Amino acid sequence: MTEEFQQCLARWVEQLQLQLAGETVAIDGKTLRGSHDRSAGREALHVVNAWAKHVNFCLGQISVNSKANEIPAVRELLDILNLKGAVVTADARHCQKATAKKIIEKDADYVLQVKDNQPKLHALLAEEFERYAENDCQDKSVRRSTKTERNRTRQETRTCIVAPAPAELRKQWPGLQTIGLIHRLREHADGTESAELSDFISSLPPKVREHERHLRNHWSVENSLHHTLDVTFTEDSRRIRKGNGPEISSVLRRLALSILKSDTTIKDNVRGKRLTAGWNLEKMKALLSAFQAV
Repeated sequence: MTEEFQQCLARWVEQLQLQLAGETVAIDGKTLRGSHDRSAGREALHVVNAWAKHVNFCLGQISVNSKANEIPAVRELLDILNLKGAVVTADARHCQKATAKKIIEKDADYVLQVKDNQPKLHALLAEEFERYAENDCQDKSVRRSTKTERNRTRQETRTCIVAPAPAELRKQWPGLQTIGLIHRLREHADGTESAELSDFISSLPPKVREHERHLRNHWSVENSLHHTLDVTFTEDSRRIRKGNGPEISSVLRRLALSILKSDTTIKDNVRGKRLTAGWNLEKMKALLSAFQAV
């Protein structure tokens, strides 16, 4: 029943004809913490989402029993989505040759983070960028960009470097064109600093600003989707846990959030739009009618 529901929803999303060419589709998982049922020996449900940042829309989701099953779930999700022209981003867990191949087969591109779960690949990237550093990045094929952003509590400086992928890697990874790294330096209000270095591979040409944009967009799945579901929809405290209830209710919450975020008829944040639609039936009808016309 749940699988058929997910497929129907994916077909409906496809009919919306959202323009994904060149846009970021972030893949990431979220655990519904309140869905566990100790009496039935049931763990909390884990949901894998595909989030289109430019339209603030959840294109689809797949549910699994635990986070350990997320890798095959992502491939199932890719199977049911129309991703032509999109750029799929995912964390290091999904830096898998089979996943990269699946994305290419869907006429999409990928930007995948690389960590120690791919030790040979990770070591090779480290060697390549050490060589570039020794040559002081004199190789003209290597591109570099640095940006600094400030918010109320911290300043973040991001340095992104991309280069053409070595021939030996291009033979191993479907569609691979680019290797890269991004260094994040955060200066906090209390004077402390923190730094993070992350490697990635990509099927896009080695254009640094394009990769910088997709890497930045990837985190919108945390801020725009997961955080909002927890804060505004209080998803983690939901105790729906019988049968298909957790899965179906999670789909409906994501659909509601997508509708609210894409709405322009009510000038308010997501929480305010929910309240307005709940208080005023005409406002709710206008909101749903405007979305139906998209």
